[in-house]
Amino acid sequence: MTSPPLVLSRHHEVRAALADPALTVVAAPRPPFALTVAWLRGAVGRFADGALHAGRRAAAVEVPAGLDAPALRAEAFARASHRPAASPPVEPALAAGVVEAVRR
Repeated sequence: MTSPPLVLSRHHEVRAALADPALTVVAAPRPPFALTVAWLRGAVGRFADGALHAGRRAAAVEVPAGLDAPALRAEAFARASHRPAASPPVEPALAAGVVEAVRR
């Protein structure tokens, strides 16, 4: 027999659940690299606890930390400010760096 799902509707209930070490997240398995939802779930920290979460979280923080935020902001503004006939391609080095980071 299965237990009914845990439903939290009050702030104090959520806080108590998050503070309870017995409440854990079942880690999603990480299948081989593929652009699928299953692979994504197995690669992000949200679907893991403890050291596995910490490693996945660090990987998710590492990629944006290495990007030039002002340059990205300027590029986004430039692209959003006009409607060219065809959008210029994403910088190959940036695309390759992001793909390599998510494969890890």
